[in-house]
Amino acid sequence: MKPIIRLLTLICCLLLCASTALAALPENYVVYYGDRTVKKIAITVDDGWEMDKVRMIHELSVQYDFPITWFMVGTLIKPEDKELWDEIIAHGSEIGNHTWKHSRLLKFSLENGRVQVCKTQERIDEVLGYHYPLRLLRPPYGEFKNKEKNFLPVFHRYGVEKVVLWDVSQTDPYQAIKDVQNGSILLYHARQGDYECLKILIPMLLEEGYQLVTVSELLGLEPMVLPVPTATPRPASTPAPVQTTAAAPEATATPASAAASAAASATPAPTATPTATPADQTKLTANDVVKHGDRSRPRIAITIEDCSDPAVLQQIHTLSVDHGFPLTYFVIGEKFTQQDKPLWEDILAHGSEIGNHTWKHSVLTRYSLNNGDIQIRKTQERVDEVLGYHYPLRLVRPPHGSYRSADKNFLPVFQKYGVQKVILWDVDELDPDKAFAQVQNGSIIVYRTTGKDYAALTVLVPMLLDAGYELVTVSDLLELPPLELATPAP
Repeated sequence: MKPIIRLLTLICCLLLCASTALAALPENYVVYYGDRTVKKIAITVDDGWEMDKVRMIHELSVQYDFPITWFMVGTLIKPEDKELWDEIIAHGSEIGNHTWKHSRLLKFSLENGRVQVCKTQERIDEVLGYHYPLRLLRPPYGEFKNKEKNFLPVFHRYGVEKVVLWDVSQTDPYQAIKDVQNGSILLYHARQGDYECLKILIPMLLEEGYQLVTVSELLGLEPMVLPVPTATPRPASTPAPVQTTAAAPEATATPASAAASAAASATPAPTATPTATPADQTKLTANDVVKHGDRSRPRIAITIEDCSDPAVLQQIHTLSVDHGFPLTYFVIGEKFTQQDKPLWEDILAHGSEIGNHTWKHSVLTRYSLNNGDIQIRKTQERVDEVLGYHYPLRLVRPPHGSYRSADKNFLPVFQKYGVQKVILWDVDELDPDKAFAQVQNGSIIVYRTTGKDYAALTVLVPMLLDAGYELVTVSDLLELPPLELATPAP
């Protein structure tokens, strides 16, 4: 009788320990979908057996500008695919853990389950060259029954923040669009049939108004903090931008540098993008995120976003010249091209200014802090490359004006590249009469390079000038000191 009692006691103790371990897990540790009240969904791709299909699906995500959450089998993450994984991460997609060999968990002891998780983590770190936390995990085959629950404390112990299943798994795009709802997590695999489905489904989802995000964003997880990848090293020490001069009297200076070059002209090589914040720059805080300027003075700033249509850009610039006022342009890095260099030189010579609108115009919270760094840095590098000298992009506007609590994590990234202010707006209205009614002292107005925006400006600008408003750059509105620019090469 006593052995039976001891056995029953042992069983109770084990059950109590297991229930205690499970109780210690975060709430909603296993998820099938996200918030049903917000029109966001996440597309996930499993396995990675066919790397050519991984690339095809990644290129589809680039084409339609959305991120994917990739659940990869550890044995399939190989050094020869490092460049592709670098591209995937730089695009804002993320990687999750799909175990080492894609074997059913119930084949393993808890210790071997730990090995399945840890070896995959070790492999991704080895291939990427830095620690990339695999904080999301999907069990092979999506199997999650009572016995699989025993593995949850193992996952949690080794850094897994969420176990991710799905609520839509359908390779018929027309059926999939019917199954999708707010917060859905869609399951696909890196194979031809799934790729063909996604080619049809993605445009349908976007037309329905769904925002396609990573699982991490869907679940409201904080952006990851990653070290700089070894694939994109920067010089160990690059000085902060300084005014340099050399004997070249015939060089033509920009208006901003004309006074400084009167004594000694300069024709320096393009200054490298700074890799650290100047020592005397004040730390960026939430107070540096602004929607308007001084409300006591009749001065306003008109800002132009995106700048992806050169024809409309030229029209808007000509309008500013004709009416004698400057603009602040927030440029998307990949759209800032060499062929438009003469136009940008005219824009700067007129007294307008340029700000950073990120490299690809994607919501920053889609990215880890490291990839947010890339979005800011690549835009600065592109502007310097096109202009032929270092032009400090000291103003930044987050894509879509998105600035929530999670976006505050990017302030140190902005500061690293010399950003002094994060610029939002208080007037965004295409109808010129309604826009005029909303404008007040210190307003920052947002427009874009579309034909409708240009047409609105042709009506609004004379109204603002007739009302006595002074139209200035954002830097002037916020009373920032004049930029010190290197002299461009002739």
